[in-house]
Amino acid sequence: MPDSTRTILLATDMSLHSSVAIDWAVEHLIRDGDHLVLLHTVQETPLNVDPDFSDIGMSAVCADTEAMQEIIESARASLQATASDLRARLAKRSDIHVATEILCGAPGPSILAKVQEHSPAMVVVGTHGRTGLTSLLMGSVSSYVHEQCKSCPVILVRSQMMMDSR
Repeated sequence: MPDSTRTILLATDMSLHSSVAIDWAVEHLIRDGDHLVLLHTVQETPLNVDPDFSDIGMSAVCADTEAMQEIIESARASLQATASDLRARLAKRSDIHVATEILCGAPGPSILAKVQEHSPAMVVVGTHGRTGLTSLLMGSVSSYVHEQCKSCPVILVRSQMMMDSR
């Protein structure tokens, strides 16, 4: 019998859009035996980026400043709270493991690096649903991951659609 354990990467920026994506995954996707990885990336400021690594966005280039460490610890606490809530919601299900990871750097490349590391069955990302000029000007982590990820499906959960269905 094949192993039914799946790894699912749940990328979150701690926004309502990410929360809706996690809710969607709980309702429609997560099953017994899954291994969930909640991933949050702390964006570095341009002044804190090592110039030799600024374009790859990896955690190794995270500046070791006191302010950045406070930001990381705050993000870690928020991510742990999200994970605790998720574990409580999934408590009646069997053998679901929830792990958390904090990275420093550009969110898109950081998520893709974790995809390579974990080889997940899929990635779930919330999206604001921006299009056109707004998307072009503000950028979109979800679009970047969707376009660049070649090793597994990327599920984009548009928060407005989810909220309208409630």
